[in-house]
Amino acid sequence: MLHLQHPDIYALVAQIPVGVLAFKVGDQSILVIKASARALLSAKSHAGLKLYFAPVQCDGVSTYCLLTAFPDGTNTPNLVWTPLYEDDAARVLLDVLSEPRFDLYLLDEKNRPWLTAVAGALEIKKIQGFLSKLRLPPKSLSRTTVSNVIDQARNWFSHSGSREDRRAFEIAIHELLHPSDLVMLHVGIKNQFYGEHVRHATLEYSHPGDRQEPDLAEEIAKLFGGEKVFLNPLKLPNMEELSDTLATGRLANYFFEFKSSPNTETVAQRDIQRLRTTLVQHVDRALRQTQRCMDYVLEGENFAIALKADRKFHASVPQKDRNAIFVIVTHETIADDLGRYASAILPLATGARKIICHLAETDLYRYLHFCSREEDFFDLLVQDFGYMLQTRKVYDQQHPVLLRLEEHIRRREQEREDI
Repeated sequence: MLHLQHPDIYALVAQIPVGVLAFKVGDQSILVIKASARALLSAKSHAGLKLYFAPVQCDGVSTYCLLTAFPDGTNTPNLVWTPLYEDDAARVLLDVLSEPRFDLYLLDEKNRPWLTAVAGALEIKKIQGFLSKLRLPPKSLSRTTVSNVIDQARNWFSHSGSREDRRAFEIAIHELLHPSDLVMLHVGIKNQFYGEHVRHATLEYSHPGDRQEPDLAEEIAKLFGGEKVFLNPLKLPNMEELSDTLATGRLANYFFEFKSSPNTETVAQRDIQRLRTTLVQHVDRALRQTQRCMDYVLEGENFAIALKADRKFHASVPQKDRNAIFVIVTHETIADDLGRYASAILPLATGARKIICHLAETDLYRYLHFCSREEDFFDLLVQDFGYMLQTRKVYDQQHPVLLRLEEHIRRREQEREDI
């Protein structure tokens, strides 16, 4: 396993939320991919994955974005996006992919190593020929440029057909280097506010809440601090669940609803229509829970909570002079359906001091990973909400939260420029 065989590499990989990294250690070629548990299960089930090189424009120069695709039965594979620039990391990545055999390590967002194998391209001459002719532009440090490259690649993939699929490179898993039916003992941060200290984890699971909620609560606690994060808080006095996770911050109280399907091979083989239907059901259910949460927390200056894990614990949480941000998190989102989701979400977000966001689980991991302060996380969620308003062409209504926060965003941008 990576953390035992190459602890230095593991420490570097742990610093990214998702992505593809390559390393050369002596005569060893190593490819490390961090992705969602569903993507890893797809790779395991299909004994491989696919690589697409999407042509994009970067500052007026042609380059490529590497799409690492984990096929499943939905025809909408899980994807990891890697913009390619001329730098040491890209050169090592291309060198490793050109090797007939390399060691492949697959980790989830929590850095759990679920699969270690010997892998390689099925058509090695084909990928070697393509990579030998690849020319990349100098690396751009502009976050806007990177985002634009990924958007172009996303658009390219959504319109790709059989011709582009024939140009993809298949990476086959030849030999597993550890047992495929792993069960891990997960030792998390010990804190009474958001759950058990020790629990078991497996790549396949039938009850997503048992895995998803404590995992994400633990990540949220890294940003806000464990004493400000509550897993499965309850309303008083009826002891009904308020939300899946509550984080109390200086700028806002954040209420999270997590929805996902079981991570099993049967679920992974569902067709695209079933996937869309399930996703809409998840959002509808989360919205009903969010409405009940709103009714409770916004009726006064404070709201009281207990904990599912410790019902004797009671606390009063201030809401006056704070924003209320409600975050619905599903395993994935389907971009062309954003308008449909927003049609249901936006009516709940009318009025001052509250917004609602809908994020894919991987995006939430990214947000939390790249934010060192609540202010950064707050800004990202506000921008996400603004994007949803623009998508529905109601941005000119100037939502009260966005109006009130314009000055805050300007100050934050000025701070970044000064830094």
